[in-house]
Amino acid sequence: MADQVRAWDLTDKSFALFDATQKYGLFTGISGGEMSISMVPYTVVDHQGVPTERYIPGQISFAPITLTCALSDVVKELIDWFMLSATQDYTQNLARNCSIGIFRKIEPDKYLLRWDLIKAIPTTLPSVYSYNAYVASSSVKFKLTLQAEDIKIVPLEE
Repeated sequence: MADQVRAWDLTDKSFALFDATQKYGLFTGISGGEMSISMVPYTVVDHQGVPTERYIPGQISFAPITLTCALSDVVKELIDWFMLSATQDYTQNLARNCSIGIFRKIEPDKYLLRWDLIKAIPTTLPSVYSYNAYVASSSVKFKLTLQAEDIKIVPLEE
């Protein structure tokens, strides 16, 4: 029997941004967050003097993560966090440990997958929100981009 592959239909999924004390908001879209390992080259010389370049894994880097949602009450607190980060007042706790969890809309307390962001800071806030008055399904969209020092992926809860 062939292995079963679990495919997720994202039409019934949402994302929550939260930390240990509060939920910042619900989001309908997420992008970014790619992890990549830099490869460090080194040269090996064999017994005949022929050099060969080899590689060892180096540092892991994390791309920014962008969350999208309809304009809502959560926006003010996230904008305040961004503005605090923009002041570069390092006496404040700018970087936050927070998580992004994906869940089914019918089971909001059961996360399918969670990304734990270590020392995340908001880096981008759009100057103009996405809206098109001529599209019937259009709504005002809010986007927030976070950069984390580290990302831990916590797999499915079974």
